[in-house]
Amino acid sequence: MKKIILLLLSVFIINIFAITVQEKKQIFLSKVLPVVQKVYADNLKNARYVHPISITLAQAAMESGWGTSRFFREANNIFGVWSYDAKGPRIAAKQKRQGKTIWLKKYNSLEESVQAYYKTISRKRVYAKFRELNAQGVNVYELVKELRMYSEKRDVYAQELAQIIRFNKFTQYDVTKATSKASQ
Repeated sequence: MKKIILLLLSVFIINIFAITVQEKKQIFLSKVLPVVQKVYADNLKNARYVHPISITLAQAAMESGWGTSRFFREANNIFGVWSYDAKGPRIAAKQKRQGKTIWLKKYNSLEESVQAYYKTISRKRVYAKFRELNAQGVNVYELVKELRMYSEKRDVYAQELAQIIRFNKFTQYDVTKATSKASQ
């Protein structure tokens, strides 16, 4: 049975890398978009902080390699979130940094990963300006500049997020205040 599962997994992994970029993006969106939309809607109902879906999708795409990263596949870790809790569920990166193992959180589901992501952005002091500008309704291309601390790439990271949003027309998934009020 184990051999069959491994064979199926290897075929699945080979097929992921043998498909076109457009197909990879479609598969990614079919898996991630419904989860992001659900968590977004749940957060709206509970009056929790949320930001435009386009930004969430761009970060998910970038951090997970459009859903092809090992952390996405094996740990439901969409956003490349590191783990510092030795007792919590986690997965080791294959490469070490300065001789130290890097650990990434392991989530039970994609939904749990998205919930943790929104919680991180809504609570960490480093994203205070991001939250402030989001509350003011600043456009996504200005807003992503305040996520530069999410990555070691800093300003380049923010520029890449903006490019992903623009190129993939992710703003089509954003919920306007008028839309969210109408659905309540």
